[in-house]
Amino acid sequence: MDLTGMPDSVAAGQPTCKTWRAVNRRPASSNDDLDQAMTQLEPLLAAGEATRGLRIERSRGGLVLYRHWLDQPWAWPTDEPDRRFRLAPLGANHFGLSLWRGERWEKLPFDGALPDLVDVMNTVLPHWASEH
Repeated sequence: MDLTGMPDSVAAGQPTCKTWRAVNRRPASSNDDLDQAMTQLEPLLAAGEATRGLRIERSRGGLVLYRHWLDQPWAWPTDEPDRRFRLAPLGANHFGLSLWRGERWEKLPFDGALPDLVDVMNTVLPHWASEH
């Protein structure tokens, strides 16, 4: 300990238990990165059979893919978006894929570039992506 009563590791700027979480966090995605990803996603979603018609919105630092009740009149009057997938940025144009399971997001064992994840949605997960 130094004269201020702080442990030497804190005084030297080394991470402690309290600062370790902040040091190890993924870099936050900027709005520009998410806007670029949204622009890249739109034609990819439109080209896929199951993903055609999915809408995109930014939410809590990631992208949410959903269908709106106006696209599905039988779903009225629940006028909330019908969430399907969440793309969480992992850095360097790399995203993790999650599936909406009623009340929460369930992480899936898929991550990668946007074209690869849209391919997964259309081939492995078409039931969750398509209109019912």
